[in-house]
Amino acid sequence: DDDSARCLVCSEKLICKKYNIERHHKSRHANLTTLEGPTRAEKLAELLEERQAVIESASQSIREDRLTPEAAVRTSFKIAHKIAMRGKPFTDGEFVKECMTEAAEILCPTMVPKFASVALSPATIQRRIVELADDVSQQLHAKGKTVVAFSVAVDESTDDTSVAQVAVFVRARKKKTYWVCTLKPECKARATTVSDPPVLVREGTHSHAPDQDSIAAKEIMNEIKASSVQQPEAPPVQITSNKLQRIPQVVLAKLPNEAAIKRTINRTRQASLPPNPKTLRDLPELPREFTLTLMGDVFLLWDSLDDDDDDDDDDEEAEERRRRNRIIIFSTRDCLRKLCTSDTWLLDGTFKVSPGLFTQLFTIHGIFRGAAFPFVYALLPNKEQVSYTTVLEVVLDKCRAARIPEPEPTTVVSDFELGIINAVATVFPDADLRLCFFHLGQSVYRQVQDAGLQVAYRDPDDRSVKEGVHELLSLAFVPPADVEEVLAELREVIPDTLLNIVDYFDDTYVRGRRLRGQRRAARPRYAPELWNQHRAALRGEPRTNNLTEGWHRRFNTLVGKDHPSVYALIKELQKEQGNSERQMADLELGKVVKAPQRLKYRMVTERLQRISSRVEENLEEFEELLAMVSLDGQTTEEITADAIESALENAGFPLDRMFSLATDGAPSMTGRFAGVVYRYSETASQGEGGGSGYRPHRVKGQGLNRREFQTLMKDMEMEHTDLPFYTEVRWLSCGKTLKRFFEMRDEIALFMEMKQFPVDELKDPVWVRNLAFLTDITGHLNDLNVQLQGRGKLIVDLLDLVKAFLLKLDLWKMQLQEHDYSHFNCLKSMSYSDIDDNDMFIHSLQDLISAFNHWFSDAEPLDSLLQIFVAPFAVKPTEVAADLQMEIIDLQCDRQLKQRFRLSKDLPSFYKLLPRLRFPKLHLIAARVMCMFGSTFVCEQFYSLMNITKSKYRSAISNENLQASLRLMCAQKIVPNIDRIVSRKRCQVSGGTSSSSSN
Repeated sequence: DDDSARCLVCSEKLICKKYNIERHHKSRHANLTTLEGPTRAEKLAELLEERQAVIESASQSIREDRLTPEAAVRTSFKIAHKIAMRGKPFTDGEFVKECMTEAAEILCPTMVPKFASVALSPATIQRRIVELADDVSQQLHAKGKTVVAFSVAVDESTDDTSVAQVAVFVRARKKKTYWVCTLKPECKARATTVSDPPVLVREGTHSHAPDQDSIAAKEIMNEIKASSVQQPEAPPVQITSNKLQRIPQVVLAKLPNEAAIKRTINRTRQASLPPNPKTLRDLPELPREFTLTLMGDVFLLWDSLDDDDDDDDDDEEAEERRRRNRIIIFSTRDCLRKLCTSDTWLLDGTFKVSPGLFTQLFTIHGIFRGAAFPFVYALLPNKEQVSYTTVLEVVLDKCRAARIPEPEPTTVVSDFELGIINAVATVFPDADLRLCFFHLGQSVYRQVQDAGLQVAYRDPDDRSVKEGVHELLSLAFVPPADVEEVLAELREVIPDTLLNIVDYFDDTYVRGRRLRGQRRAARPRYAPELWNQHRAALRGEPRTNNLTEGWHRRFNTLVGKDHPSVYALIKELQKEQGNSERQMADLELGKVVKAPQRLKYRMVTERLQRISSRVEENLEEFEELLAMVSLDGQTTEEITADAIESALENAGFPLDRMFSLATDGAPSMTGRFAGVVYRYSETASQGEGGGSGYRPHRVKGQGLNRREFQTLMKDMEMEHTDLPFYTEVRWLSCGKTLKRFFEMRDEIALFMEMKQFPVDELKDPVWVRNLAFLTDITGHLNDLNVQLQGRGKLIVDLLDLVKAFLLKLDLWKMQLQEHDYSHFNCLKSMSYSDIDDNDMFIHSLQDLISAFNHWFSDAEPLDSLLQIFVAPFAVKPTEVAADLQMEIIDLQCDRQLKQRFRLSKDLPSFYKLLPRLRFPKLHLIAARVMCMFGSTFVCEQFYSLMNITKSKYRSAISNENLQASLRLMCAQKIVPNIDRIVSRKRCQVSGGTSSSSSN
């Protein structure tokens, strides 16, 4: 199951080191130590043969498992699902089976019986589709129990056999969330929280404790260093070649690689460096050679010793303080320019290679063409906030001085150092500060060690402690607004031995330490917004500071010693800067300069992104087909309303949480005394619309006429050679049809005269002018219609479009009164010197304004609610309901939430992360607004799919099968769980190549 070495005798995993193998052999298999010569070789061959037999047996078992009856049934479900999704006849299953069998006969004849065992008869496909649809319905029913608010869109149409079909769609927002966290490829921790007591489902996990192995010590280097001093002109390769030839093979394995040895030789030869000062006070101004890059560019960005901004330059005490707190920053103008283009900054410090005069080497990394590079190096005397603030402010000042656009990082990643956290918040208040997830895991694991649970954590037989720690860390991938709630539920199921660690986590990272009584501190030491990785996982952004940590480890190796002299470190920084410049130049030329991320880490990132996106999806509203109701007889108002009410009740959606209802304005929906709108008028807001149509038929009604018309258009070299079809269902599409008709009106008149069907209206200038106006206004309506259509549209966006269109109608009415045709191109093209009466057009626009006001009058009571949703920070607390005023004040005074609102890409993104416990009323308002339908677009789309599925060639399909097929075709975020369906069956393969099925 892995690449680990194993003992041939007992199959135990071993570490491939001589000492470990010898100890295992002597302690576990001492009876075999006496074997020698042929007897030993014979025993070894026997063990190898037994091991090979075990491996082959396991491989055969795996191959057989893949060909079990369950696999055949699962394949049958998969193909049935594809057939339903494509709207194909059920008989296509037999055709697919024939194709698979013939392909197997050519490519893999041994697999023919397996392909033949897959049941794909029409009856089997029909049963499979019904079962899949039932599973989707069950999942939808489970979701209905957890919604905060939902809206319904209903419409009625007839299928190919004139049977009335009522489509009921639901859009809802869930109350709870599902979350999963994968810390490493072998770790699977899953949890589900619903309205009922929280249920935690745990699957198999593998160990991923911190790696305790240390790197082997370096040997036989003193002689090489001595030779490098004795032979200063000899190339490093010459020294290594001479010395490595005299070293035994067993010693070679312990030596560093040749590149590292060469770097050691070069460092040893740096005898020309200035003397290393003992204190910062003794450190003079840097010599010129240490202020430039290897290419001669300015490398010293800022030295606090040379700072002229201090007003106390003549004060000896101030001078002493400046020397004691000296900061030296290195960078180049090109590095600053590249850093300013990076949206993500990574801040970190290292102490190992910091000169003894300074506390740390602090670096700022940025992202350039997908790779991380160090752009700023700073020698700092301490770990105080003022030092970090100085570095960031100097970077800003130098960018301004060099006329480089000021940096505006959107994300800053660092470790859990409060000085860095406060400095970033001071200098870049709008940046999203994210703390390293790796350091969070280290902190929790230290608590495990302090609690004496390290042995229990590594216990392979009882993984409860390890799984509990993993679940605690998985909170980092839960949206910040839900962390407190999920932690409270996690506390109920986590092992008792970890409760003290949970308390530590709560005090430090979630709610803060308890004060006197039951009060808590205002904020924890590290708020969830700082260490949460949910957004980073969604966007594939860095979750840790490992990029900078890796650079520091590599740089420590290059330097070769702890706490080098100031000048030796600057020399290494100059080399590193030159290396980075070369790599960035290669990147600009399209070369690959850094090894790609290892596969297992790419898999972790992809899995976390998928998992976190599922968390995000579960927090969003879902939009699904609730039911399709067939009405074989009458479709009166009361019958239609009863059918819809029954569908809602059967699906488990509580009617008291229904917030709005969207219809198409049909009489059966909007009846005054018995319609759907009337029945739910007390609990829902309705939106409706209607229209009329126009249909060209003389030209396209007969194939011969159409062909002759196309020939005439080609002979006259017209831009268009045909007239488009138009249907009443999508009546606003007639905008393009009218425009084409208007542009070709003269040619159409000529053609109709040729066919002995003269159209007198096309010669009437008044009628043609009216047609021009109709074409223009219908085109504007068509543009509006296109913007209003689509899934997932927010009601606020749709109402904004309608409001804008009403303002346009007012403008057009005033312009027509002044004979201004700027927005009526067809009307402008007419000769209206003799016919200049626009009264009818102005009256039509006024009728249209009145119709729009009537259609959307139901939205007026929602104005205050929508205003709170759109601009919660601008609404006045005195203008909202009393039970909402406190939440509005708390929200408007929270700087972090205000910043998050400003940085959010859209309104749903902000409200998904709004703390539910602090703002329950606002959360409910957002849920209701986000779940409202603005149109019946989903219903129209549904009927298009219905016409594909139940065509004149498949008119005999039953309503049950039609509903099952459409259920699968319309499913958006609910996928049938085929594995669960198969696991509940007693699977048998079908016999031979027959099409019958017994499973």
